[in-house]
Amino acid sequence: MTSRLLAATVGLVLGCTAEPASPDRPEADGAADRGADRASDAAKDQGIPDAALPVDLGPTDAALPDAAQPDFPCGPPPFAPLVTQVCPGDEACLDGNSGVLLVGASARELSDWKFEIPKVEFLEEFGGCNESQGGGPGHCGALEADFLRNCGNDRICEGDVDDAGQNLYTGPDADDSEGDYGEDGEPIYDYFRDCGIDNLCPSDPGYLAADEGEGNKKFDGLWLAGFQNNRPAMGVRDPLWARTVAVSMGDTTYTMTSIDAVGVFYDDVRRIRERAAELLAASHPELDVDYMLVSATHDHEAPDTMGQWTGEVDPEISIPLKSGVSPRYIAQLRENAALSIVEAVTTMRAATMHVGRASTGAEGFIRDSRDPQIVNDELGVIRFADAAAPDTTIATVVSWGNHPEAMSDVNNFITSDYSHGLRDGIERGIPETVATLPQPGLGGVAIYLQGTVGGLMTPLGIRVNDLAGNEVRNYTYLRADIMGWRLAEYALAALSAPEAVEFDQPALGLAVSPFLVPVENRIFHVGIAVSLFNRESAYFDEERPIDECNLPYLETEMAILRLGPVTLYSVPGELFPELAVGGFDGSRAFGKPVVRADNPNPPPLEQAPAAPYMSDMMPGDFRWPIGLGNDEIGYLVPEYDYELHPSAPYFSEAEGDHYEETNSVGPGAVPRIRLVLDALLDAIGP
Repeated sequence: MTSRLLAATVGLVLGCTAEPASPDRPEADGAADRGADRASDAAKDQGIPDAALPVDLGPTDAALPDAAQPDFPCGPPPFAPLVTQVCPGDEACLDGNSGVLLVGASARELSDWKFEIPKVEFLEEFGGCNESQGGGPGHCGALEADFLRNCGNDRICEGDVDDAGQNLYTGPDADDSEGDYGEDGEPIYDYFRDCGIDNLCPSDPGYLAADEGEGNKKFDGLWLAGFQNNRPAMGVRDPLWARTVAVSMGDTTYTMTSIDAVGVFYDDVRRIRERAAELLAASHPELDVDYMLVSATHDHEAPDTMGQWTGEVDPEISIPLKSGVSPRYIAQLRENAALSIVEAVTTMRAATMHVGRASTGAEGFIRDSRDPQIVNDELGVIRFADAAAPDTTIATVVSWGNHPEAMSDVNNFITSDYSHGLRDGIERGIPETVATLPQPGLGGVAIYLQGTVGGLMTPLGIRVNDLAGNEVRNYTYLRADIMGWRLAEYALAALSAPEAVEFDQPALGLAVSPFLVPVENRIFHVGIAVSLFNRESAYFDEERPIDECNLPYLETEMAILRLGPVTLYSVPGELFPELAVGGFDGSRAFGKPVVRADNPNPPPLEQAPAAPYMSDMMPGDFRWPIGLGNDEIGYLVPEYDYELHPSAPYFSEAEGDHYEETNSVGPGAVPRIRLVLDALLDAIGP
């Protein structure tokens, strides 16, 4: 099932699934409406309140203060942004302008990469599988539709017939695998071997002893996020990382961490911060960190960290009613992210800062799948060098926006997608390939910060050529790596360009504001009701029906970070480029019409916001957003073009380009973000 259909019918996610991944897998007409009906029935079967009833939310600028929850008769109290931290200014960080710039960096793998894998033959048959995906040519992507039938190892149940109507069933499997049930009454499925996380059963060469998960009759694997359900990890192509840079001037210190994940919820961000603070207090009590920003790259080839992209979901319903997040994996992710912060802080040393930027263009990198056609192609780069050894790189930070999904939904091997080639090209150098010329790297730790990824920015459906002009095959690691290496070329060139600037005493500053957003998306209501998402909601009574007097709110956070001429501002989701940089005049359409002539429901551009846009409002010469900063609450859709399906809002998308609404918390998010951003700007000053 394509990601668009998945989201339109049962997109239980505080985040995104991407554009239809494989153009040769078309959606069936009417499937979205049928899926919505099945999803609603599934919710009722679980005893969930009627979450699909319309909710009158009143004015969209109503929100909640960040305070203890009082008794309330109906609806939330008025919203007023509250800036809780300002540096310089707060007593703990009065000075960010004097002394020596100190910088440290760290990169830690997120996991030990031990997990159970399913049987290859249960993966979907698809002719487009490349030689290294899934089970090799012919089998990759999601598990086949029959994988939950519990028919035994021959996969034939009583009543099965062939195309001619002839009976296929000859009796129960000789190994008694058909129709097995555990002591808990749950079926024992046949799509995995139950060998534990080392994938070795007693009859396998190299088997030593039973390990974690072996024989427990449960699948201890990882489900990949970003596209359809039931897509298992079959191995690791390149490891995923938590990468951190720590910067300090005077008595102001902050860190920026980027994690290879589809998203990291604010609740997990706080757990990471708490653990990092605990580790620092135990090992280096003299070191104090004022603020820790944690973002996600939005990797669509990484294990699910949010709860939606689970497995063992009935393909006839396609609605997850339990989280597929591996407790083992998410615990390792949080621990290694915290350790990355600690290592970056404890290795800080005197440094200089070099800043550059480049325009990558859209060709060979990115397309906008939703009108208006607006692409933010600015790539920002910061290199921190050792002050005592200027040729030694401590860290290189790159800001750019696109979905890391070049491998599409037919890949089963964990990878950071184009992020891998980008970081590896900066650190170790760009190799000589059919599409790239050799170039030395900078060393150090390369960190990729996601930018304006909403809208929807995607590498799917674009042509990537080699140096001879020949197209590089789709859905291959080479294609993803080429994209990353070419981004690295732009970053390296930007640092050596005449326009690049150098600083050895950049003033530091920050302002932080936690706030609450209402969850208006009815599908998310179902997810909250069945505890699909591992995060808390506020002002919500789970024992009462969801209505205008009982609506879930999520706590999230935004921040502005100053680093000399650079201003970075975090947004807790997938920001549309037009909200950051404008472009309604066609200046960022890269030769395409701003609105397609065949769009049946074109956006009302006459209602589009005027300048200044978010990046315009920031101080400094270099102004870059950090997408999925400290949270992932979904697409941040501009108010003027926020449109819901008239009869099945959120379950189906409105005519035209309105997929993103089905994976947003609701129309109230962006107005609050604007208000919070104004408050942060007032606090941090020019």
